[in-house]
Amino acid sequence: MTDQEFMAPEEDGVGESWPITYEEIAPYYDKAEQILRVKDVALGGGPHGADPSIYDERHFREAFAKVGRKLIRARVSRSDSPGGAQAPCLHCGQVGSSCSRPVASPDSTLAEALKTGHLTLRTQSPVRHIATDEHGRPTRVCGIDQKTGQEFEVKGRLVFLCASALESTRILLNSASQRHPDGLGNSSGVLGHYLMDHVSGIALTGHFERDRASRNADSSAGMFYVPRPQNLGNHRSNGFLRGYGYQVFTMRADHELLPCGGTKLKSPEQTGADSGNATIRIVGFGEMLPHYDNYVEIDKEGRKDAFGIPILRIDCRLKDNEKIMAKHILASAQEMLESAGVRVTDVQSGPSEPGLAIHEAGTCKMGLDPKTSVLNSYNQCHDAPNVFVTDGSCFPSIGVQNPVLTMVALTIRACRHAVERLRKGEI
Repeated sequence: MTDQEFMAPEEDGVGESWPITYEEIAPYYDKAEQILRVKDVALGGGPHGADPSIYDERHFREAFAKVGRKLIRARVSRSDSPGGAQAPCLHCGQVGSSCSRPVASPDSTLAEALKTGHLTLRTQSPVRHIATDEHGRPTRVCGIDQKTGQEFEVKGRLVFLCASALESTRILLNSASQRHPDGLGNSSGVLGHYLMDHVSGIALTGHFERDRASRNADSSAGMFYVPRPQNLGNHRSNGFLRGYGYQVFTMRADHELLPCGGTKLKSPEQTGADSGNATIRIVGFGEMLPHYDNYVEIDKEGRKDAFGIPILRIDCRLKDNEKIMAKHILASAQEMLESAGVRVTDVQSGPSEPGLAIHEAGTCKMGLDPKTSVLNSYNQCHDAPNVFVTDGSCFPSIGVQNPVLTMVALTIRACRHAVERLRKGEI
């Protein structure tokens, strides 16, 4: 994300600006990319020296430019370690395929933490709530041991929640006490509100002709991205606020795309006469605006999960802005593919209901004013300074970008701030 996303409310008046700028978070984005080994997708080479991905990149970049769109190579987290090359893909389970195997926490941050000798890793232990002392200060994390069904407590001077957007908020709402009657950190009353997910579920698939040299080369997927071009600078149109971008994949038509960006050969009945062609799949992701009445709360009927922990009731709907945007996502994708001479074979017109993009954000937002936010600019709880929340729940707005890199960057920044303040005796 950039200041275009962080400061968007200053331009269109919807929601609140982030309490940070791009300049402040940029060094932590750099560190996050180092940890995750983020890099441009390497375009492969076929067995005869032909490179279909490079052909696809050139073809679609030129075609999309005719309708005012920009095509760039995707950037992914990729593990290049010799051991990782032989490990099964996290997403499809294949070994030795062309999937992009991302760097995972057991091989990076958790591995480094374990080396210190100071980490106790407790699995199968869902957290129920955070307990406080008589002064309302959080002192203990309370959970359930799934193996025994027994409750347990862990004491600590600092508490970091990074349990995913809705789970971190559920923990805070379940942490009500005499000093925090509406949930820990909820003196503002906004905890649980402003739930967002990306506008998704819109995808088009079609066939196109590659040049003869590229037709039978390399079966891996070309991975690209079309950045948001809408409502930028002085250009305000389209009948909706904010914007959207696209993920783009190309491959041989006799292959199908795996969830991880790799491909596998289609079954004979799927292949048909298309094996001499190539396939493109374009998937849209748009920004959902933050609204107070898209929210979660502890279920008022007292329902609980299998471990006896009160569950959330979710009330979240797409508004008119998202519905109008979804129509534009579809129409724009059709225009782009037409400009590239693609024969569209499948259309998912969407949009999906919130939650299906799996990019949940909001409900525990950052802000400068404790009266309208839960966390400060360092992800630190206004009402409980020794509690930090660093997952997507802290987002005041969601942008169009995949949220993971921002979550990691914010977590690094919050950890360094917490350690510094702890050393100074300020927490």
